[in-house]
Amino acid sequence: MTNYYDSVSNSRDTILTKTKFGSSGYSPNSTNTSRRWLASLFLLMSIFIGQMSFGQVNLYSFAESTETYAQITGTNSTAAGDDAAQSNIAIGFPFTFGLVAYTNFGVSTNGFIRLNNATAPTASAATNSITNSGTNRPLIAAFWDDNNRSAGSISYSVTGTTPNRILSVNWHNVKIGGGGSTLGASVSAIIRLYETTNVIEIVYGSPFTTTNTLSASVGLNDATSFLSVTPAVTSTVSSTTANNLISAATIANLAGKKLTFTPPVPCTGTPAPGNTIASTTSLCQSVLTVVNLSLQNATSGTGVTYQWFNNAGSIAGATAATYTTPGLSAADSYFCNVTCSAVTTASTP
Repeated sequence: MTNYYDSVSNSRDTILTKTKFGSSGYSPNSTNTSRRWLASLFLLMSIFIGQMSFGQVNLYSFAESTETYAQITGTNSTAAGDDAAQSNIAIGFPFTFGLVAYTNFGVSTNGFIRLNNATAPTASAATNSITNSGTNRPLIAAFWDDNNRSAGSISYSVTGTTPNRILSVNWHNVKIGGGGSTLGASVSAIIRLYETTNVIEIVYGSPFTTTNTLSASVGLNDATSFLSVTPAVTSTVSSTTANNLISAATIANLAGKKLTFTPPVPCTGTPAPGNTIASTTSLCQSVLTVVNLSLQNATSGTGVTYQWFNNAGSIAGATAATYTTPGLSAADSYFCNVTCSAVTTASTP
């Protein structure tokens, strides 16, 4: 078989290149100018996409462990009774949640806190919906249902020193479910927010049960995503199906447990994708060849974006770390723009 096209291989990995640019309709200069323009446009898009892609709560990791519940010492909340709330409480430090840094929160007797600079949970807070389309968001729900602080306490405190302070919000011996009933057993839980790491923990007392009817929600939501917990012997989470009907028997599985939600670690620094790696560098004029492209070096962390280019410009839909070409019979030059934190580096073709 005659190899009609040449492959280039100097001190780097090889990628297909056409022997004569003139026959393709592109000159090296015009192609490079087009690439620079497209790369600049892609950089602007990547800044926006990168900011919107890392840190949404559906990307948080979830872990379940055990911890013995202990009531905190703190400031007593004014939220008391059925469907009550207190707003504009200082977190004590900037806390980033779902792409936004917050400094204040509101607390509800219905078992959740809402992160917002001044807005309390709304009057509809008794109707739990952990999805990203509800009125009450962004929020963190320990046991969201129509509850009643007819007894017990809700308190909050900030402990530790910068940059490792912790906000704790504690519902202690409050009534849950039953349409805001004052009957049934009392339960306790704590939500913790960690400075710098932005980790969230929810700790549950033991037992954690009631004779009241319950249709609760546990988890997180922000403006565009959610993470819904289904309690079990080994609890699970979902970012696609919200469980807003957790029964008393099901929520009892949380007794003595700690739920930990950890935001993804964003990429940092300048990407160094290295060379473009091709599965083959030789094409036959009469045979269509599919080429698998990848990058020499991986870029770790979230918020990394990719865009593949060839001589014609950016390739629609080619936004992963790898790219599989269509069948080729004519050589082409490929590279990938890798962007982290608004810094873009192109792989070597």
